[in-house]
Amino acid sequence: MTRPTLQLARITRGVLPALRGHGPGSIAPGAGDARASPGRGACHPVGAWALGVAWLAGAALGQESWPQFAAGAERTSRVDGLFAHADLAMPALVLSRDSAGRAITFIGQATPIATPDDVLAIGSVVIDAQPAWRLFAFDRRTGAPRWAGAIDAPVLGSWASPAFDRRNRRVVVPSGSRLVCLEAGTGAPAWETALARPIVNASPLVTDDLGPRDRCLITDYDGVGASGLLYCVNIDPYHAGDNPHQPGDVVWWAALGGTSGNTPAYSRRLGLVFVATAGEFGVGPGRVLAFPIGGGGAGPLWAVENPVEEAFFGGVAVRDGPGGAFVYAASYAFFGGTESANLLKIDALTGAVAWSAPCNRTASAPVPLPDGRVALSTGVQGYGTVPALQVFSATGQMAWDSSIATWNDLNQNGRRDPGEFLAMGGWAHQPALATGDLGTRAITLYVGESPAGSPGPAAGARLHAIDVGALAGGAWLRGASGFAGGAASLADRNLYSVGPTGLHVFGPPPMRCDVDGDGEVTVDDLHAWHAGAGPRDVNLDGVVDLRDADALSERLRRDERSDMRLGRPEHRP
Repeated sequence: MTRPTLQLARITRGVLPALRGHGPGSIAPGAGDARASPGRGACHPVGAWALGVAWLAGAALGQESWPQFAAGAERTSRVDGLFAHADLAMPALVLSRDSAGRAITFIGQATPIATPDDVLAIGSVVIDAQPAWRLFAFDRRTGAPRWAGAIDAPVLGSWASPAFDRRNRRVVVPSGSRLVCLEAGTGAPAWETALARPIVNASPLVTDDLGPRDRCLITDYDGVGASGLLYCVNIDPYHAGDNPHQPGDVVWWAALGGTSGNTPAYSRRLGLVFVATAGEFGVGPGRVLAFPIGGGGAGPLWAVENPVEEAFFGGVAVRDGPGGAFVYAASYAFFGGTESANLLKIDALTGAVAWSAPCNRTASAPVPLPDGRVALSTGVQGYGTVPALQVFSATGQMAWDSSIATWNDLNQNGRRDPGEFLAMGGWAHQPALATGDLGTRAITLYVGESPAGSPGPAAGARLHAIDVGALAGGAWLRGASGFAGGAASLADRNLYSVGPTGLHVFGPPPMRCDVDGDGEVTVDDLHAWHAGAGPRDVNLDGVVDLRDADALSERLRRDERSDMRLGRPEHRP
């Protein structure tokens, strides 16, 4: 492998993106220490961080954060990164205790999020014989607990995930019937917003493209009524002219009808927020709606009723490509088999339904694949269905079903019984997609295996790496972990997933690129490195040399090609 060389002349302001600090519930479907001290149980090192670190200066770099549920505002669950599926064989760390040594119980299918520095996950510890709920932050490089911010207990077993506001360096957390915002560096409270009803299984959406007017979108829960709301909350500092709202103010809200787990998605190019609904339980089907981000309180741009008499209990995804922008939503059917619900593809601008395809029941957000296909985690064990990963063609035909592809009818009864197939996915599981695997360059989907005997959102102990380009040929299983199976997040060369024994970390630690310690990664860090300031062992190999400068240079230029395609910031859509 050829190491990149330092080319200061080509590092220009125009091509260096700076990281500015600027259930359905009761009707649920299917029923800081500076160092991690094993003695105190802050983390359990079960693999050597040092393995593979030395080559990082010349390795291709992936996306350095997974800031919110399903990777970003579009909810595509996709990173253009390079995680090596071989690293699934053994976790590098298992994070299972807080800074006081108390055992943490994490929420199995609440996706951990990763900032450039920390990995964060919702869980609880026992204090005075009572569960105390926290958002826990751990150092991504060492596994040491950084802080734990107090939050309210999840309502109805909610598995909602937090969201990182990178411009303000804060984290927005679902907390009972509130949105709570914490400082990313310390966990100190920044602001909070009271909602009319609790948050159940819906994760907040944070924008980062609206200048001084970025927002957080969230839905509350009304699974048995018709009074659910979509809230648009200000997250940026007050400015009399540009943003006359205090952080935490509700800028607008919109009535949706029945809501449960309806995580919104957002298209930057179109400036639209998309959300599905649960309809009116037992009366009518769910809907998918589009709202302008700047004024959704005036009503939706369009609203589409599900052509199938089923409701939506999960999030939507939006894919914007050469063929146009499309929204994907999948429903949950309380009765019927593995094709009793439906997957919708909708034109994001007009609301026209492109197609509706029969699918297994789910509350998971669809995962658009780069070639136009769509992957979907579905099903429960029993109630006429099974857990399965289903893949659909670009035109809406069922192309692959893991429960069929792996089925061996041992008792010859014609039914997919437990133990006869890989129970991948599940109705509450969210897969993660990496568009390049470090070893094969394969497009890899990471999907957990549902724990035996659990119809709900518990985390299993197996995670599968699936080459989605090899499904037709049969050699699609690239690797697996026997330690964790919760909804995964990917950042740099790390994969994070909750398992029965804690939050598992796979892969080597991320580099330390913020040399000047200002919370940003910019060309100023390269200047600081050459000036001899700050922590200069960027690639963490224990030696400060030009390989560290090379690694930092490559990190700064990582997004150069995509930025050139986008054009100058002031000319971007």
